[in-house]
Amino acid sequence: MDRFRNLLDILKSQCELYSELASVMALEKEAVARWNVDDTLELTKRKDTLVYKEKLLEEARRTIIKKISMDEGRDEISLSEIIDLMDEDNLRQEFNQVKADLKLVMHRLNDENLALKILYRTNISLVNDFFDKLGITAGSTYGAQAKTRGVNSLLDKRG
Repeated sequence: MDRFRNLLDILKSQCELYSELASVMALEKEAVARWNVDDTLELTKRKDTLVYKEKLLEEARRTIIKKISMDEGRDEISLSEIIDLMDEDNLRQEFNQVKADLKLVMHRLNDENLALKILYRTNISLVNDFFDKLGITAGSTYGAQAKTRGVNSLLDKRG
């Protein structure tokens, strides 16, 4: 029973962390849309910290699930199968609630991530178009053998 309770605590912590990550990503989306570099960098650092914490929680979750599966004489066991093993209705309801909450927050994370990808791609495209209009290509200034091909600038176009 302690392992089930520990797993539930980890899953709740993961849910809270994912929710916080989604909120940070929403703030990052706003900062990127405003072209606010300082806020974007700060939010990226916060995201990195949350991702590090998530890795620790995920490792703890996997360890507990592995112990539960070994106790049940199985190689692997899913969360749904773990829920089915529980005798206590209150604990089962808590697990089902966390499972539902995790699904919702994962959808939110996916939406925020997709929006950020689109926003970054759009911004990169705008910057590249800007440089193209100035006559500066977005490509590398080095050839295949790492020798300079020449500087692509307005001076090159004039002279």
